[in-house]
Amino acid sequence: MGARWERWKRALFIYLEASNIDEDVKKRVSLLHCGGLDLQEVFYNIPGVSSVEPTEGKDVFEVAISKLDA
Repeated sequence: MGARWERWKRALFIYLEASNIDEDVKKRVSLLHCGGLDLQEVFYNIPGVSSVEPTEGKDVFEVAISKLDA
């Protein structure tokens, strides 16, 4: 699963760059949309990750990626 995730994540980063998506909130929603329902299910069941708001001074995309990597 780890190798598949890394390949998929690399494709996501290419998509984000090609689409000029550079705001962390838009990156996070792109991650969730492109990842589909299964990834969304995993994401929303990781304690504390979906409740991180950009107003907390955190990059919500980086938080999501690091939690999903773990």
